[in-house]
Amino acid sequence: ASLADSILFPGATILNNGLQTVHNVELSVNIKNELGTVVYTDSSMVDSLISATSVNLTTPAFSATATGQYYIHYSISMTEPDGNPVNDTLSVFGIEVSDSVYARDNGISVGALGIGSGTGGYLGQDFHLTKTSLLSSVGLYVMSGYTGTPLAVGIWSMTAGMPDSLIASTDTILYPDDSARYYILQMHTSNGDLHLNAGDYVFTAIEFDSTIQVGQAAQIFTIGHTWVNWPASPAGGWANMEYFGASFKR
Repeated sequence: ASLADSILFPGATILNNGLQTVHNVELSVNIKNELGTVVYTDSSMVDSLISATSVNLTTPAFSATATGQYYIHYSISMTEPDGNPVNDTLSVFGIEVSDSVYARDNGISVGALGIGSGTGGYLGQDFHLTKTSLLSSVGLYVMSGYTGTPLAVGIWSMTAGMPDSLIASTDTILYPDDSARYYILQMHTSNGDLHLNAGDYVFTAIEFDSTIQVGQAAQIFTIGHTWVNWPASPAGGWANMEYFGASFKR
């Protein structure tokens, strides 16, 4: 939820139906979550509004910090008493913020990448988090599996643009068969979901012994953001996959 785009409100058009100019006309927005707790308030004001004219006022964007339903309530106030409250129209509407997938690909696999050294290794790509986030699971597509052998994803911190320390891993499961499949691997830390501060992280499929077959997408590829490492790597450590001639369509 914390990576959801900020929600830009459309604002409201305020019409002065009276015969006199009104002053300090203020549009207020009040947002409650599904428990009825107020999570956001703000307002916008115009000094005066003459008779039979209108003005459109907007309020700043709202950034949801958790999944769930939110209810947005607009109201109007002004210095003068409302001469005819019967013709007032207040706006209430709702939005829902749900858990989602953060990905760098278009979901279409055109090949597979693996290491195949037989000594284990890591292969994946990095992601930039703009805000503190909770990681509940990691999705991984493989072109083929190895029945009964382990599958997991490791999460690495980055320092100076390079993978640094292995900070967590998903649950380790066993391939149910050899078929191509999209797996969702859950995170279960001592505190539940994995808490990640804003920053850069690398998510890597773990090659335990058999050559992992990570699905390769043609789009969207960005140079310098895919990573591979294994004990006998000729690169002597972490390297981008294009270092080894991996072919990508930009």
